[in-house]
Amino acid sequence: MLKTLANSERIRIIEELRLGAQDVSTLQSKLDVSNSNTSQHLSILKSRKLVKEKRQGKHKIHSLVKSDIADWLMEGLDYLESEMGNQQVLLQAVDEVKKIWTS
Repeated sequence: MLKTLANSERIRIIEELRLGAQDVSTLQSKLDVSNSNTSQHLSILKSRKLVKEKRQGKHKIHSLVKSDIADWLMEGLDYLESEMGNQQVLLQAVDEVKKIWTS
């Protein structure tokens, strides 16, 4: 499970899906990555039972199986931020990620 979550694109997908169900094209445009790359990450998340998919006409809509996973990831970032102490570069990176995910 942690290996699956160790990828920044998959974390970003989880954070986007925390806001609600979305299709691949919407996720792809928000993440600014290719459609095939987004689909590949969604497949991995589905195989780990973190994301589910349902059809709406021609579109496949993806959502989190449990929304708690996104909250857990944000709590993890808060923890890392508090443990980093004076490591300014890492603190800035965590801050940037949190801004992206919570905007």
